[in-house]
Amino acid sequence: MLNALKSIARPIYGPLAQTELGRKIAKGPWRFDRAMRRYFADHCTVVSPALVDPNLRKLVDNGFVILPAYHPAALIRSVHDQTFAMMEKIRRREQPPQWRILDYSEDGIYRLRDVADHIPEAAPILDDPYLRSLVSAYFGPKPFKPRSDYVDYKPEQVHDYTSVLHMDSPFSQLKIFTLLSDVGPRNAPMVYWAKSHLNKPWRRRFDYLFWLEDDVGQAGHVPPHILRNLRAQGGPDAMSEVPITGPAGTVLIADTRGIHRASNLIEGYRLEFVQKFSP
Repeated sequence: MLNALKSIARPIYGPLAQTELGRKIAKGPWRFDRAMRRYFADHCTVVSPALVDPNLRKLVDNGFVILPAYHPAALIRSVHDQTFAMMEKIRRREQPPQWRILDYSEDGIYRLRDVADHIPEAAPILDDPYLRSLVSAYFGPKPFKPRSDYVDYKPEQVHDYTSVLHMDSPFSQLKIFTLLSDVGPRNAPMVYWAKSHLNKPWRRRFDYLFWLEDDVGQAGHVPPHILRNLRAQGGPDAMSEVPITGPAGTVLIADTRGIHRASNLIEGYRLEFVQKFSP
């Protein structure tokens, strides 16, 4: 019966969807609210999985977890040296034409895609079974897949425009950041607002504007005073601002639905692998 009704409605709905009215209906707030209700109905932050692993517990509760010096130092040193040499070629614009790069030199950042194709020795880092198990447990019953992996290199002391507070998506996506160099407060650490990934009422307007693909909203920006006011309110879900620092080999897993920002480089450089997973 339902399929028959869909067949009848399709010739009408199809042309309507291409009109201004149809687009408004398709992107109406009620559709957004329904999509969010469905998405979070079985989300790990709402229906808690069997959280016997303390790192998974931290990831679910706070939106991120840090595993200090997780990978063997000798492996990280070797991979660092190979990666650094390649990224310096990109910075000097001497890379082979077949390399897939992203040039964000205005922000002092250079990226190289497809890490495993360039650095086979990085395979144990990119395919770590335990880290993958945390990603799988976080997404729970929802299907997900790897979306990208790349080297992130920040060697230049210029203002970073991604230091504005933002989210990457109104829906959860996990990124695994593997530090190949020591990152302290002066090495442009990422800053994450713990518990900002939770589906709370204050997020609705920002999530909706992103989902709407509004010119302003789709950048995911959130004014700092919103988070500061929420932090000041206290309570069990009070947020806190956490700079992500650690020695080379440290791993950060973060749900970048949560609010985060870059910070400016003051000395040295930042070199890391980034892997993205999403539905």
